[in-house]
Amino acid sequence: MKVLAKKSLELKQKTEIDKLKVEGNFAGIKARVNTFFEAATGETKVKATEELKGACRELYHDILGEKAAEVKALKESGATDSELAKKIDELIAGVTDEAKKAKAEEYKADCKKIYGKIILKIITAG
Repeated sequence: MKVLAKKSLELKQKTEIDKLKVEGNFAGIKARVNTFFEAATGETKVKATEELKGACRELYHDILGEKAAEVKALKESGATDSELAKKIDELIAGVTDEAKKAKAEEYKADCKKIYGKIILKIITAG
């Protein structure tokens, strides 16, 4: 998953993220990005939210591929949030690439926090 674009991070934060990236500490990057996001306010929070939404959308489109269109069609047909969440979980469960499936599960809670709902909006946007 992409890290916040550097324009939303302060120099000290950028340095921390870059160091973790060089170390290959992706769990650390995720934790720091979440910390920075939670602490952000005002315009910085707005920019960070948009950047993270884009990262979540890109991540799930990459993982689900053409299957993401099924969720969009279901949403457009008037399905409830519960039905959509169930479909998303089914699609993630059907991912055969275990690394991609693990990544989807790993970021689901973070993306839910960004969107305020299960990854519904991530997949149906665009």
